[in-house]
Amino acid sequence: RQDQPIAIKYTATKTPKSTLNAVYEVGKYKAGLPLDLLCIQSIMAGIYIGMAGHLYLALGGGVLGSVFFPTGLIAVTLTSAELYTGDALVFVASVLGKKVTVAKLLRNWTVSWTMNFVGGLFWAYVLAYGSDALDDAGARELAIKI
Repeated sequence: RQDQPIAIKYTATKTPKSTLNAVYEVGKYKAGLPLDLLCIQSIMAGIYIGMAGHLYLALGGGVLGSVFFPTGLIAVTLTSAELYTGDALVFVASVLGKKVTVAKLLRNWTVSWTMNFVGGLFWAYVLAYGSDALDDAGARELAIKI
């Protein structure tokens, strides 16, 4: 009958408990990543964020640059790159839930942070020496100001 309410069996969202369980699973997966893969994914995350920062500069900063900066975060998400900030969330929850050891947390955080930095430095080097992107005085001034 049409006057009866429609029963919804499935929802597009997770309950808090199922969300936490999903975070645990991600933590266990990331804790088991081989070192070479962790390094490559972390370097790429640093490059993606560096590219987003470059896009911010190329658009002159301000609101327009801020609107397009999240493209770096989108790239990190779509490629499953290892960005330190996301790993910090996942590993704290996973360690507190006793799903991952503190040693695995320290390994991931150290490699992720260091390789994010290396990726960012690589992109800065490409911009500074491999292109004319910072030859404009305005772009150089904005880059220094940030």
